[in-house]
Amino acid sequence: MLKQAHGNPNTRSVHYTRQSPFENSNRQVRGMIIKALVKGPPLTAARIVKETGMDAERVRKNLDQLAREGFIVKKKDRYLIE
Repeated sequence: MLKQAHGNPNTRSVHYTRQSPFENSNRQVRGMIIKALVKGPPLTAARIVKETGMDAERVRKNLDQLAREGFIVKKKDRYLIE
């Protein structure tokens, strides 16, 4: 009811930008990586590629970025969430 009466107030902000599509984006790859790691034990990069079904280079790039940002940890050759 409020949205019908007043619309989306965020669109009036100078900083408002429409979010890009999720399909085939790095956000999608990152989400799939996190989902694979949450499900079970630590995984190798090759196993994560297999679990996600995404391009190996994109997965490895996003694994490195997630590790740098502190979302995941790399121990030896396996990735996990601590």
